[in-house]
Amino acid sequence: MNKDRASTLRDVTDPVRRAARRLVAEASHGTLAYLSPQTGGPLVSRAALSTDGSGDPTILVSTLSRHTGAMAADPRVALLIGEAGAGDALAHARLSLEGTAVPVTQGTAEHVRIRRRFLARRPESEVYVDFADFAFVRIVLTRASLNGGFARAYDLDRSDLCVDVPADLAAGEADLVDRINRGHGALLQTIATRDGRSASSGWRVVTLDPRGFEMVAVLGDGCVEIRRLEFDRVIDRASDILPAMSALAAPA
Repeated sequence: MNKDRASTLRDVTDPVRRAARRLVAEASHGTLAYLSPQTGGPLVSRAALSTDGSGDPTILVSTLSRHTGAMAADPRVALLIGEAGAGDALAHARLSLEGTAVPVTQGTAEHVRIRRRFLARRPESEVYVDFADFAFVRIVLTRASLNGGFARAYDLDRSDLCVDVPADLAAGEADLVDRINRGHGALLQTIATRDGRSASSGWRVVTLDPRGFEMVAVLGDGCVEIRRLEFDRVIDRASDILPAMSALAAPA
């Protein structure tokens, strides 16, 4: 590693990994970089984002768009995630992700799962998600670079961001999400608001995975606020999900 580069990097700790995963999960969109088939040079576009249970980002693309054809010709892509807030844009956290674009085959269990998760976060997409010229693409991550602000740079690999999903959780995610939302509304509100990051109400779970879950609250303008929360440990059985969620609401 370049000496100057090494001097700016910091050790990757669990809070850093969680912060990176939260950036991915709570992002509504990202800047997609891909390679032009005509020139081989880099181009960029904006993509609406969701995630699969593994933590890999998923995007919905028009098959008529330039970037869809480019990814078919060369699947190497990158995503830049992170909103610039008030003040110096470079003082705000951002995450650069590298990966491979893999089309999601319609009619498969993977497609059903990714479609459900995407629409739960972006309900306005339902009017066109099933058009013949739209398709989902999974970005299979290989590595990432997190810049948390001045002198806070970290290199991450796939294991920092992604996790294998047990078969019973992948198959039963939709039913478990529905049961939790129908029977544990007060618990969800406590979990979503106890750290002071949000004052929204009407929270519901939309995704579950071995490391945590995502919740949304519908805002007045029809958009949704997205929250990512993580368990204290990796869950390897679907039956352990609700107890792990309840633990997050317990007094510190």
